[in-house]
Amino acid sequence: MFFASLIAALPDKYSLAKPNIDMATPPYTPAHLVNSEKPVTERWYIVFWVWDALKQKKVRKRCYKVNLKKTKMERLAYAKTRIAGINKLLAEGYHSNPKLLREKKAALYADRTKDYSIYDAFKYILPVVKNSKRPATFNSYNSCTNLFLEFCELAGWTGWKLRTLEKVDIISFLDYVQAPKEGKAGVSNASRNKYLSYLAAMFTMLQERGALDKNVCHGIKFLKEETGGNIAYTPEQIEVLKAAINEQNPRLWLFVSFMLYGFIRPAEIGRLQVRMINLKTKEIKLPGTITKNGKPRTVTISPHFAEYISSMSLELYRPDHYVFGINLVTGAIPIQKNYANLSHSKIARKLGFGKEYTLYSWKHTGVVLHYKAGIDIKTLQKQIGHQSLHETDIYLKSLDLYENSEIIDKSPAI
Repeated sequence: MFFASLIAALPDKYSLAKPNIDMATPPYTPAHLVNSEKPVTERWYIVFWVWDALKQKKVRKRCYKVNLKKTKMERLAYAKTRIAGINKLLAEGYHSNPKLLREKKAALYADRTKDYSIYDAFKYILPVVKNSKRPATFNSYNSCTNLFLEFCELAGWTGWKLRTLEKVDIISFLDYVQAPKEGKAGVSNASRNKYLSYLAAMFTMLQERGALDKNVCHGIKFLKEETGGNIAYTPEQIEVLKAAINEQNPRLWLFVSFMLYGFIRPAEIGRLQVRMINLKTKEIKLPGTITKNGKPRTVTISPHFAEYISSMSLELYRPDHYVFGINLVTGAIPIQKNYANLSHSKIARKLGFGKEYTLYSWKHTGVVLHYKAGIDIKTLQKQIGHQSLHETDIYLKSLDLYENSEIIDKSPAI
């Protein structure tokens, strides 16, 4: 698809530069796999030595992406292909040239006065978004961009200058994404509002860099979003699932406890390190580098929550170890992507739970149980990590809960 990959990946620190035509093959040491004799709970990596054009000597490069593979067979297969590719480039004279890569990267941001077309403007700003956002967040921005450019192509605007866009054009796009297409319903008000937020943020970035005079998204109203839709488990469902999870994968239930008591999101739990947990102060310090909104958050550890954490004997591990590493076991390597979600889904589906019941439902369940046990909305706001009481109020309404300022503060046993 024309919009599927608007920008090429920016050069990373392992990128190699093409050799000059008259350049002799520089010295190098072929790539090979390290630690393959160890179990997959250990950290494997590919290492090679490549010629550095600036330092005029060989420098060591390492690649740790092999650890993204779950099984030993998958890692060995990945490493074999990766090593063959690296060694082929080294034999052809590819080398390290940091200065050249920096110049290429800088060229993406160099011209602030250019009168960009709509297409070129997004090609210019998406690398900025990529460098400042998490991969998952960037993917959302990129998807919005692809959809907006798709609309521009259909409208015949692809060659338009960015500065010619008006507020009515953005509204036309928002109407487009909400309109039914080929028998399918358009996006919800919530999705429409997210698209507006993404465009507004990128236009602000362009405005700050001199590529745009005004942000045409400003002044466009957000549509009212429907409440409800967040599903929590009932007490009966909790009992059934808890028993099954503890029987089949006890570590998964420990993972769930961080959602039930700490209201911590699965992605945040996956990046949680031992040093962030302090049972003496009864706090978990989540740095902005792992939270959804990029802001640091302090999670209070209740007595029942402390019992689960104590059972993990985290004091036996290094401070930089991940609380839930490979296969949910505490260790030096973070948990595999979607491992907890898939493990939970497998158990839930066998018990007859529909797809709407997910691992994330445990976070909603924890909020519901604590609210009904008497936790006040201000305390819930802090534990959830919301920036305002209004945000918490909307969330509670989505769970069919409503604020009660007279309830007392206590944490239930789950």
